[in-house]
Amino acid sequence: MSSFFVWKRHRFSFAIALAVALMVTLWMAPVSAQRSISVQVDRWLSVQSLGGNVWYLNSQGSQRAQVGNRLTLINDGLRTGSGSTGTLTVDTGIGTIQLLQDTEIRVQWLDYAPDNGHITHLYVPRGQVHVSLRRFTHRGSELEIETPSGVSGVRGTEFGVTVQADGVTGIVTREARLQQRRNAIRSWCLPVTRP
Repeated sequence: MSSFFVWKRHRFSFAIALAVALMVTLWMAPVSAQRSISVQVDRWLSVQSLGGNVWYLNSQGSQRAQVGNRLTLINDGLRTGSGSTGTLTVDTGIGTIQLLQDTEIRVQWLDYAPDNGHITHLYVPRGQVHVSLRRFTHRGSELEIETPSGVSGVRGTEFGVTVQADGVTGIVTREARLQQRRNAIRSWCLPVTRP
C-alpha cells in the first residue's frame, strides 16, 4: 500500500509541475508575441535634386547620391561637398529641405502622431539647411532639426539653420513660430535669432 501512495504522490507532483509549466508558457506567449511584432512606418525623405558632389549615407556606408534616393531609416542621410547642393522632399509633400555646401543631414526619427500627423526629426551636425514648409494640418505634426547645440522645431514656415565647425548654431526664420530647445529649456524665438 505504501508504494501506491508514493506512486500517487509522484503522479500528483508531475501534474502540478505540468500545470505550472503550461501556465508559464501561456503567460509568456503574449509577451513574446509582442516582442516579435515589428511595425513598418512608411515614411521617407526623397532626393529631389542634386548639384555637384553629394553622397547618400546609410548603414552600408556612402555612395554617390541619385535623384530618387530615399532616406527611410535612422542614420540614413546626405552629405554635400564643397560648392555642392542637394534638395530633399518630405514624403507628404509638405515641403523641401535644401542642403548647401559642406552639409550633412541624417534621419533621427520618422513616425506618425496619434492624430495621423507626421513626425520628422533630423540631425544636422554641420553645414547649412534651408527648410521651406507649408503649414501643418495636424496638431501632432512635427519637423525638428537637431544640431550639436540644440533642437529647432517648426510649425510651417521657411527657416535656415547654420552649424559652424565648433557646433555653434544660427537660426534665421521668416514669418512663423520656431521653437528652440537646449537641455529641455524651451524658448520662443523672434524672426532672427542666434542661440
